[in-house]
This record gives sequence, C-alpha cells and structure tokens, in this order.
Amino acid sequence: MSFNKALFVIVLALGLMFSVTFDFVGPTPTDGAIINALPDVAVQASLDPTESLTNISIYVNKISNPQPLKTCTTTSCTLSASEVVPDPTSPNTISDVMYTAVVTTNVTTKTIQRHIVVDMENPELSLSQPLPSTISNVYVVEASASDSKQLSTIRALVNNTEVDSCSSFPPVAFSCNLSIDTTSYYDGSYDVSIEAVDEAGNTASISSTVLFSNGNTPPSSSNITVVITSPTDSSNVNGTVAIDVSATTSDPSATIDTVELFINGTSVANLTTSPYTYSWDTTTYSDGTYTITATANDTTGNSNSAAPITVFVNNTVTTSNSTVNVSFVSPTPANNSALTSPPTINITATSDIGAITDISLYLDGVLNTSCTASPCEVTLTNLSNGQHSFYAIATDNNSVTNTTETRTINYSNPSASNITTFAFVSNTPSDGSTVSNTITLNATATGTSVNITNITYYVSGNYIGSCSGSNTTLVCTQQLDTNAYSDGTHTVTATAFASDGENATITRTFNFYNPSSGGGGSSGGGGGSVSTGGTKQLPQLTFTTKTLCPDNKFLVTVESSGSPIVGVKVTLKNLTQTFPFVDYTDAFGEASFNLRGTATYIVTASKDGFKNATQQMAVYACKKEEKKEEPTNTTVTTNSTNTTITNTTVEEPTANESAELNNTTTEKTKDKTKAKLAAKKNETTSLQGAAEIKEKPRQKGILDIVSENVPLILGGIIVVVALGRAITIGMRLIK
Repeated sequence: MSFNKALFVIVLALGLMFSVTFDFVGPTPTDGAIINALPDVAVQASLDPTESLTNISIYVNKISNPQPLKTCTTTSCTLSASEVVPDPTSPNTISDVMYTAVVTTNVTTKTIQRHIVVDMENPELSLSQPLPSTISNVYVVEASASDSKQLSTIRALVNNTEVDSCSSFPPVAFSCNLSIDTTSYYDGSYDVSIEAVDEAGNTASISSTVLFSNGNTPPSSSNITVVITSPTDSSNVNGTVAIDVSATTSDPSATIDTVELFINGTSVANLTTSPYTYSWDTTTYSDGTYTITATANDTTGNSNSAAPITVFVNNTVTTSNSTVNVSFVSPTPANNSALTSPPTINITATSDIGAITDISLYLDGVLNTSCTASPCEVTLTNLSNGQHSFYAIATDNNSVTNTTETRTINYSNPSASNITTFAFVSNTPSDGSTVSNTITLNATATGTSVNITNITYYVSGNYIGSCSGSNTTLVCTQQLDTNAYSDGTHTVTATAFASDGENATITRTFNFYNPSSGGGGSSGGGGGSVSTGGTKQLPQLTFTTKTLCPDNKFLVTVESSGSPIVGVKVTLKNLTQTFPFVDYTDAFGEASFNLRGTATYIVTASKDGFKNATQQMAVYACKKEEKKEEPTNTTVTTNSTNTTITNTTVEEPTANESAELNNTTTEKTKDKTKAKLAAKKNETTSLQGAAEIKEKPRQKGILDIVSENVPLILGGIIVVVALGRAITIGMRLIK
C-alpha cells in the first residue's frame, strides 16, 4: 500500500473516531417555518469523550452580520428572541432570517443552518357589504383577503366558534362566499366575525353584533322549580347539617338530571337522584355567614336556580342571646338638616354572636328600603319638597332587633318632581327584546301630593292609547298589536301627566318580528289596519296610465279609496333598454315621464313604503306625423290580498304602420338570407381550393429523404463505431 493511501485511511479513522453530533432542538421552529414573531433558537452538541468543546456560536444572517449574537461554552446553547435586534428599517414586516450555529472542538468545527420567515404583517380583509343588524335563515358573506406573503384561510365565526371557512392556492389573495346558518341558533344577539388568517398566524377581523331571527324561541327555564327546603333562611347552624333541595319540572318530555349545590359560590355537591340531600359538615368552616344556592338541570338542557338562603355557622357560641348595634354613619345628614339635593343614608349594624340579616329604612313611617347585610346605603332620589323623617331597624339571625334614633330633614329642591315613580312593570316585554303579534304594555306612575291624571302610549311617535285617573297612583295597561307595523325596531313611549302640570316619560325599544304577516299586491307588507286573521292590510290604491301625444309623455295618476293620497311613490322601469328606472313622488299621486321609444314598462304605485299596485305593459311612443293621439288607459286596484287590473287598453299600430313594419321586416329578412348564402358559397369555394392543393403533393428531393431519416442514420453510425471499437479491443487481447 502506498504512503498516500495509508495517510488517507488514518485521517478517515480519526474523523470517525472524533465526530461531533450537532443540531437544532426545541423550541427552534422547523426549517422554512413562517411565524409571526422572532423565536427562541436552541442547539445541542454531543461530543466524543476524547473531545473537548471550545464553544458554540449562533449567528443571525451571518453574511451581513458576521459577529455571533450568542456564544456558549457548554454543549447546550439558546439564543432568545429578546437578544435579537429587529431590522430598524422594517421592524414589523416580513423578514427572512437565517440562523447559523457553529460548534468548535479541539478536533473539528461543524456548521448547521436553519431558515425561518418572520411575518409580523396582518392580512388585508374586506366585505362586499357590511354585516347587517338582523339576519335569518342562511346568510352568505362575500369576503376578499390578501397577504404580502402567504394567506392561509378566510373564516366566519359566531360567538368565536368557526362556522365556515375557505382557502385557495396560490394563497396570496382570493375571495370566497361564507355561509352563516342561523337556523340552528335560538333567536337573539350573537357576535359574528369574519377573519382572514395568514400562514404566520396574523389575523385581520371584521366583527359585528347581529340579531338572529328565525322564530326559534329559546328554551324556557320556567318549567323547572327548585327550592332549598332546609335549612331555613337566616337560621343558625352547627355540626353536620342536611341541605335538602326540591327540584321538579313541568315539561313532560324532560326529567331532572342533576342538582348542583354551592356554598358561597363554590360547588360542593352534584346530586343526581331524588331526594336531593347533602350532608354539610359545618365544623370544617369557620363561624360566620354563608350563602347557599342550588341549580337544577333537566335532560333537555334547561336549568333554573333556587332563591339563595343565608345561614350563620356557629360552632363556638351556644347561647341564643345576642346584642344588635345599629347606627347612622357618614354621609347620613344630621338631624334637622336643610337639604337641596337628594340625601344618602348610610346604616351599619353588628351582632355579637349572630349575623345581621335585615336592615330596614323607614321614611315618614313607611318602609322605604331593606338590606340583607351591613352596611346599608340608600339615596332618597324621589323626595318631594317639605319635611321628612327617617329611622332604621336592624335584625340578626336570632331575631334580635335594634332601632336607630329618628332624624328629621327639611328638603327644598326647585327641580324635584312630584311624580316620584314611573316605570314599566310586570307583563311588559324587556327592553331590546324581539316581540310578535299582540303584546301587553303595563306602566305605573305614583305622585307625591299630586294626582296622576293620565298615562299615554306612543309607538314611534304615533298615539296608540291612554288611561285617565284621579288618584296618586295610576296603572295603565295597553294592548299593542305589532302586526299593524313593519318588522324592525320601534320605540314605545309612555308619558305620565300629574295634576300640577308636571309630566314624566319612559321608553322601551322592541324589535317587531312577524314572519307570517304579509301584504297584498305583488310585493307584500304594509301598514294600516289589522284584519281578524292578523294579516297586514295595505292601503287600497288605484292608478291610471296613459300616453299623451304629441308630447310623448307617459302619465300616471294614483287615487286612493281608503285614505288620502299622501306621499305616494310611482316607479316606471323600462325592461328593454339599459337606462335606469325612474322614481317619482308626488303628494297628489300624479307623475309623468318622458318616453324613450316604444318599449315594455313596469309601472308601480306605492304608499307608506310598500308596493300596492304593479302592472307590466307595452307602451307605444307617439307617432311623429300625428298631432293628437288617443290616450292609453290602464287602471289597477289593490287591496290586502290581491291586485286587480281593469279597463286596460294599449295603443296598437295602425294598419298602414303594420303593413310598413311587415314590408320592412321582409326586406331585411331577404337581405340577411342573401348575405348568408354568399358567405356559405365563399366558404365552400375556399374549402374546395384547399382540397385540390392537398391532393397535389410536391416531389420529394434528396434533402427531404435525409431529414426524414436522421435518427435512423445516426443510429447506424453509432453501431458501426461501437463494432469497430469492439474488434480493436479483441485484437489487442489476442496479441
């Protein structure tokens, strides 16, 4: 073996003997990863026992930054994101980052690299139209998104849960339709978001609160009745106490599934069988006041909670005698104070061996407010002008009471109202709710030293009813049929009037929704009176159309048999030409339009925002040579359920015009036929000429033959050369 070969073998053996294993480890991202923030990068080296580590160096974009950002003398080395200074020219945009790690030992040096894309830029997102305030059934959103690097997906979310998504390739920019199926949700408000997400996880979002309205009434918890039967509210307990709960449901298709018990808000038991009883060891709790609650859940997903009770744990004091202390504290006004603004009363109470369960404030000898714990703070906002007195009584769980002193104040406020309370009460739907059909409005007004003489209701500013009275309190109930109004948001206002001329107003806003309601005519909907069946009645309209010559105008006259013509809208839409339709509104219900030639039009008369009469008709323009034309009249009458068209006459062409039109059509037809025959003849001639040329191929020459057989000739040459080479080698072997 030669010296060079021996040296090679020795070097190879040394290289295998002293090899270092070196690689990136977690949390380093994978090679080529696209992320939205600089990462932590870690490397790990494994050395042969005979090797010694000099250092590990980590570089970022080593070509432009030749100095390492981190150097370690141990076999593990991590470069954190905080140690990397972003590019000052574009710190929050796309950046290609090359991490280079170099390990140096006493024997060798090894280099590894990892490429990572850091994208901190959000995608661009737009919608073809804003998200509506109310949607029903399946709503489709057209969204478009783009990204400067790589877009991942566009998605739709309801209450942060994805309901639809789309993607495309190449994913730089694309548009798609996202479907939001509202039929699987109960009616109510939901957070709807459209998001675009790029490959790095950057997100662009467009969100809105949307009302889902499909007539899907949420399940009612009123079917479940749950009561804590033991211990009693405000009682003393000690030792081991049984907490008993009664839970039932009136829904024949459901049963009680679980009853969960809570003590001071912490769940302590989940009971699954009746009787629902829990043994509470109070000795594991310190003495004091505790609140017990229970929630029952049925098999259909409904739930309801019991009224909470308060008990006092007492495992150290055995006597039932207790002392209650109660007093007024700041900012309670002093006795005989003169006030010009509503006062605040603050009461504190304590019990030496019990718990305060009630603090009652009495104003002018009448209970004003009760609190269940100390301190108790009350602001007297509805005081009438004059002298008033107040005091408080505190009670503990041992039924021991104590009373404060009585204080007097003199109140004089020029802006004080003698209508002390005015509010919507029971049976009135809550503010912002969606209502249908007939609802009950119920309001109560109370006066001090005055009588409430009237409460009047309005819907969107329109009077609907009132009540009269002559006492200090007036309760007014009003039925409101929402079918008489268009679907959408309406404000209900109630105004109370007092005998001294004062008045007060309260409002509630509702969303009227009656999907089964409809109107007459071609489009449905409308205001007005309400029929027995609950269908909206449209104003009955009649309109007449005529062509006026020689002015070449189209006149529409609208009449109403049911109500005066106010704000009637007339629309003329040409179906055969491209110019836009025309809207015309006239308080007297009359409109004229310039005709643009003979065409087919849609004529619509509408009132109160609803189309009440629609007719499609052919309208003929005035003949230029005639001075006067007979008018064309069309009368359309609408009611709540259908559209009737009567006395319809349309101006037809005269006999001479028809003959001239037929002759013109015949001549045009002949000309077109001649042109088609000529074109067909030319096409046939061209095809025949091409066929003749194809049938007479030219004579092939020597060059044509050679060019057609180039592969065959080359293959032969190669075979000959190879054969000659083989013969030569054979002759040498023989020698």
